Amino acid sequence: MFKVTNKRTDFIQGKNKHSTHNRILDNYLDWVIYCMLPKPIGDVLYPDFSAFGYAYLPLENAYLKFNTAQTITDTDTTMTYDVKSTTLVASDIVETVGANSKYITTQYLFDFSTITNGDSFEGLGFGRLDSTVTDFLLAFVDLGIVEKVYSDTLGYVVARYDEISTNETLMGGTEAGYLPGYRYGQLTSIIMCLGENGLNKSKEYTVGDLTFTYVSAGKVTVTGFSNFYIEDTFLYPATDLYPATDLYPTQAGEKILSVVFKYKGNDDDSMLYETYINIEDLDTSYHNKVMSINLTAKRGEY
Repeated sequence: MFKVTNKRTDFIQGKNKHSTHNRILDNYLDWVIYCMLPKPIGDVLYPDFSAFGYAYLPLENAYLKFNTAQTITDTDTTMTYDVKSTTLVASDIVETVGANSKYITTQYLFDFSTITNGDSFEGLGFGRLDSTVTDFLLAFVDLGIVEKVYSDTLGYVVARYDEISTNETLMGGTEAGYLPGYRYGQLTSIIMCLGENGLNKSKEYTVGDLTFTYVSAGKVTVTGFSNFYIEDTFLYPATDLYPATDLYPTQAGEKILSVVFKYKGNDDDSMLYETYINIEDLDTSYHNKVMSINLTAKRGEY
């Protein structure tokens, strides 16, 4: 459904630039799903994010650690740091929006008044302001391999280039303003369609009609749909249990060929978006005569 890719991260020291890719943490994948859900639902599924609310930009700060190497894994949500970047201003962020993706460039500046000449750069993290949020870390770069030391005669800038893409197709218009990033929208309803490409709409479910369940990093399951099935065969194999007496439950209802998602803009309720995904491109399952849809955020390839 969503894919988060760090296209490049630049560490600029004076006129020298070292380019690498950062590690996208599980926390970032969860943040993407949290941002697409209405806050009352998102706060229940992701209580660690509730104190902060919807950030204007998830990666609001960069964090630098000197002299001591850090080992950060996908499941880590914090890091120790010595310097946090200064507050972002509008000119620090450039967003290019297309039909199925957002490309976001963010530039970070720092105040190094507490750092001593010769201190070695070791770790570079990205995340949300951590004054009110405990689990702030969303991405990380090991700077130890750069083998650079601080010098107060040089200027330092960090720039990251990210793409958030989707396999949803926008129905009308050309801008995917609902995607997480600089701006994003909230899911308001899901419509089952009997035709491909969002055609022949059958039934619309508001988010209040449905049940959202956290499964794993970047994955939430939606249930509450009824009388639908997703394959031609009368007996459809269960995807989440084997072996079992109900391995081949009987399907019932109408055959679904695509699903439409409705979003509204967070910063402008008048901005409404409709997208569709054909059923073969959507993460779905069918078990005990119940169809479920998985909302997913994954790491992109480097």
